[in-house]
Amino acid sequence: MAEKTINLDQSSFLNAVYQASGNSLEMRRQFDEICEFHSVRSGERLFKQGEGFSTVTVNLDGLFRIYHEGAAENDELTIGFIKPGGTAPFMSAIKSDGELNYSVESLVKASIMTFPRPRFLELVESDIRWYRMIWNLLYEENAHREKRERSLLVSSAYARYQEFLTEFEDTEHLIKLKYIASYLGIQPATLSRIRSSPYRGEV
Repeated sequence: MAEKTINLDQSSFLNAVYQASGNSLEMRRQFDEICEFHSVRSGERLFKQGEGFSTVTVNLDGLFRIYHEGAAENDELTIGFIKPGGTAPFMSAIKSDGELNYSVESLVKASIMTFPRPRFLELVESDIRWYRMIWNLLYEENAHREKRERSLLVSSAYARYQEFLTEFEDTEHLIKLKYIASYLGIQPATLSRIRSSPYRGEV
């Protein structure tokens, strides 16, 4: 699979930051002061399952994979992908001091923005507007998770693949087929049959 950097997209996280701060230049200055910008390589692991974290990463123009690591070597379950504008770890982990139960890797060369979790939490505690921002992001995150869980329960393998193509139409070619199959809850051979057949029913 050829490496390709995704075109820079508007960051939904940064939009949430600016909406939360409104016309407050002081709030924006406080946030800007804690941020740093970096580049990551294709295949670079940003977070490791079983470890804590002190830094939050915002994907600016790349594509990240989120996955569970099993006990056996190469035993992995892909649970999601982070498009430009998304954060790693999930926002639901921001206030947790525990270990992550998933790993995150970059699938392409990417630009990222990072900020220290403790300092961001200080901002959140200092102004109710930051709290509202976190709540809204958590709502979007949970809504997406519920939609995916419902799809795994009631949709056919073909329907799940079509939903995947709709959501990732610009980046699908950057993702290995085994990762897509794992994310859809099917075997790679089943995915190959779906991709090569016009069949519209259950597979």
